[in-house]
Amino acid sequence: MIDWCKLFGSDDAERQPIHWKNIADDQDSFRAALLKALAMTHEDWQTYWYDMKRYRDFNAAHHDPRRREIATYPMLDKALDSAFFYFEYIQQEMQKRGTDLPPSNIRTYATDFEAKCLQVARIALASTKDIPETVGPMRPA
Repeated sequence: MIDWCKLFGSDDAERQPIHWKNIADDQDSFRAALLKALAMTHEDWQTYWYDMKRYRDFNAAHHDPRRREIATYPMLDKALDSAFFYFEYIQQEMQKRGTDLPPSNIRTYATDFEAKCLQVARIALASTKDIPETVGPMRPA
């Protein structure tokens, strides 16, 4: 979420040089293609953006007392899809300049990486199943 905001949060050129608005030569085309890829309207995106940025500002990056106003976690599916879109955009721009930016397919890479993480987690859990729990629950002071 914090890294997503670097790409799609505040667009201050000095503080967020990799924000899409500071990268895309044609912001209107980028925005239209992004919204189409996400199957979102501009209004849907604005609402999603606000929820993501607000959660980041109040919960993820800072310990803001206003965090109590946020009742749910934001759904991250559109954040992931928009990050994939952004990566693919950068990849195409780099290819125009004669540079390949691996991996060749970020979505396949992410799926494969997720599968490998699950495999490692299962092995780690299995390797500790016979170790008895010796630490009791935390008790209030």
